[in-house]
Amino acid sequence: MGTSIKLRPHHILCLHGFKGLGYSEDFIKQMQEISDKIKRERHVKISFIFDLDILCHSCTEDNRKACLQQNSLSRLIDKRLKKKLKGLLRRETSLTFFLEKLYKTISARKMDYICRGCEWKKFGYCREGYLKKRLMLEKEIT
Repeated sequence: MGTSIKLRPHHILCLHGFKGLGYSEDFIKQMQEISDKIKRERHVKISFIFDLDILCHSCTEDNRKACLQQNSLSRLIDKRLKKKLKGLLRRETSLTFFLEKLYKTISARKMDYICRGCEWKKFGYCREGYLKKRLMLEKEIT
Protein backbone atom coordinates (compact mmCIF):
# COMPACT_ATOMS: atom_id res chain seq x y z
CA MET A 1 0.00 0.00 0.00
CA GLY A 2 1.96 2.97 -1.27
CA THR A 3 -0.60 5.61 -0.44
CA SER A 4 0.06 8.34 2.04
CA ILE A 5 -2.07 8.86 5.13
CA LYS A 6 -3.24 12.48 5.24
CA LEU A 7 -4.08 13.66 8.73
CA ARG A 8 -4.62 16.81 10.69
CA PRO A 9 -1.62 17.21 12.98
CA HIS A 10 -3.53 16.69 16.22
CA HIS A 11 -4.86 13.34 15.03
CA ILE A 12 -1.37 11.83 15.18
CA LEU A 13 -1.43 12.54 18.93
CA CYS A 14 -4.98 11.19 19.26
CA LEU A 15 -3.96 7.92 17.64
CA HIS A 16 -1.55 7.26 20.50
CA GLY A 17 -4.45 6.94 22.92
CA PHE A 18 -7.12 5.41 20.72
CA LYS A 19 -9.17 2.84 22.65
CA GLY A 20 -12.17 2.33 20.39
CA LEU A 21 -14.00 5.42 21.58
CA GLY A 22 -14.97 8.47 19.56
CA TYR A 23 -17.53 10.88 18.25
CA SER A 24 -19.48 8.44 16.07
CA GLU A 25 -19.39 4.83 14.84
CA ASP A 26 -17.91 5.98 11.53
CA PHE A 27 -15.20 7.98 13.32
CA ILE A 28 -14.29 4.96 15.47
CA LYS A 29 -14.16 2.72 12.39
CA GLN A 30 -11.88 5.14 10.50
CA MET A 31 -9.65 5.67 13.52
CA GLN A 32 -9.32 1.89 13.95
CA GLU A 33 -8.44 1.44 10.26
CA ILE A 34 -5.72 4.09 10.43
CA SER A 35 -4.42 2.69 13.72
CA ASP A 36 -4.27 -0.82 12.23
CA LYS A 37 -2.53 0.42 9.08
CA ILE A 38 0.10 2.24 11.11
CA LYS A 39 0.76 -0.90 13.16
CA ARG A 40 0.96 -3.10 10.03
CA GLU A 41 3.02 -0.78 7.85
CA ARG A 42 5.86 0.74 9.84
CA HIS A 43 7.16 2.77 6.92
CA VAL A 44 3.85 4.13 5.72
CA LYS A 45 4.05 7.70 4.39
CA ILE A 46 2.27 10.46 6.23
CA SER A 47 1.44 14.03 5.34
CA PHE A 48 -0.41 16.67 7.28
CA ILE A 49 -3.29 18.85 6.20
CA PHE A 50 -4.89 21.78 7.96
CA ASP A 51 -8.40 21.08 6.76
CA LEU A 52 -10.84 18.22 7.24
CA ASP A 53 -9.13 14.84 6.95
CA ILE A 54 -10.60 11.35 6.64
CA LEU A 55 -11.31 11.25 10.38
CA CYS A 56 -13.09 14.61 10.32
CA HIS A 57 -15.26 13.45 7.41
CA SER A 58 -16.42 10.51 9.50
CA CYS A 59 -17.66 12.80 12.29
CA THR A 60 -21.14 14.19 12.58
CA GLU A 61 -21.95 17.28 10.52
CA ASP A 62 -22.08 19.42 13.66
CA ASN A 63 -18.58 18.32 14.67
CA ARG A 64 -17.26 19.00 11.15
CA LYS A 65 -18.73 22.50 11.18
CA ALA A 66 -17.24 23.19 14.60
CA CYS A 67 -13.79 22.00 13.48
CA LEU A 68 -13.85 24.30 10.47
CA GLN A 69 -14.32 27.44 12.54
CA GLN A 70 -11.18 29.59 12.64
CA ASN A 71 -11.10 29.63 16.43
CA SER A 72 -11.94 25.94 16.95
CA LEU A 73 -10.00 23.98 19.53
CA SER A 74 -8.87 21.43 16.94
CA ARG A 75 -7.37 24.22 14.80
CA LEU A 76 -5.69 25.66 17.88
CA ILE A 77 -4.19 22.28 18.81
CA ASP A 78 -2.98 21.86 15.20
CA LYS A 79 -1.32 25.29 15.38
CA ARG A 80 0.32 24.53 18.74
CA LEU A 81 1.77 21.29 17.38
CA LYS A 82 2.90 22.98 14.17
CA LYS A 83 4.71 25.65 16.17
CA LYS A 84 6.54 23.07 18.31
CA LEU A 85 7.52 20.93 15.32
CA LYS A 86 8.60 23.86 13.15
CA GLY A 87 8.92 22.68 9.51
CA LEU A 88 8.38 18.99 10.11
CA LEU A 89 4.70 19.12 9.10
CA ARG A 90 5.36 20.69 5.71
CA ARG A 91 6.25 17.62 3.70
CA GLU A 92 5.30 14.00 3.24
CA THR A 93 7.58 11.73 5.21
CA SER A 94 7.71 8.21 6.57
CA LEU A 95 5.75 7.75 9.75
CA THR A 96 8.79 6.16 11.41
CA PHE A 97 10.95 9.22 10.69
CA PHE A 98 8.20 11.59 11.79
CA LEU A 99 7.61 9.74 15.08
CA GLU A 100 11.33 9.73 15.90
CA LYS A 101 11.38 13.52 15.49
CA LEU A 102 8.09 13.92 17.34
CA TYR A 103 9.29 11.91 20.35
CA LYS A 104 12.56 13.84 20.51
CA THR A 105 10.77 17.19 20.33
CA ILE A 106 7.54 16.80 22.27
CA SER A 107 7.87 16.00 25.96
CA ALA A 108 4.93 15.02 28.15
CA ARG A 109 4.83 18.59 29.43
CA LYS A 110 4.70 20.00 25.89
CA MET A 111 1.98 17.52 25.00
CA ASP A 112 -0.05 18.71 28.00
CA TYR A 113 0.26 22.27 26.66
CA ILE A 114 -0.53 21.33 23.06
CA CYS A 115 -3.63 19.34 24.04
CA ARG A 116 -4.88 21.82 26.64
CA GLY A 117 -8.65 22.13 26.36
CA CYS A 118 -9.23 18.83 24.56
CA GLU A 119 -12.25 16.99 25.94
CA TRP A 120 -10.32 13.68 25.80
CA LYS A 121 -7.31 14.96 27.75
CA LYS A 122 -8.94 14.33 31.13
CA PHE A 123 -8.91 10.57 30.45
CA GLY A 124 -5.15 10.53 29.93
CA TYR A 125 -5.31 7.98 27.09
CA CYS A 126 -3.25 9.96 24.57
CA ARG A 127 -0.60 10.99 27.08
CA GLU A 128 -0.27 7.42 28.39
CA GLY A 129 -0.03 5.92 24.89
CA TYR A 130 2.37 8.62 23.75
CA LEU A 131 4.72 8.16 26.70
CA LYS A 132 4.67 4.37 26.25
CA LYS A 133 5.60 4.66 22.54
CA ARG A 134 8.22 7.30 23.30
CA LEU A 135 9.83 5.07 25.91
CA MET A 136 9.80 2.09 23.52
CA LEU A 137 11.63 4.16 20.90
CA GLU A 138 14.22 5.31 23.44
CA LYS A 139 14.89 1.66 24.32
CA GLU A 140 15.29 0.76 20.63
CA ILE A 141 17.82 3.58 20.12
CA THR A 142 19.96 2.73 23.17
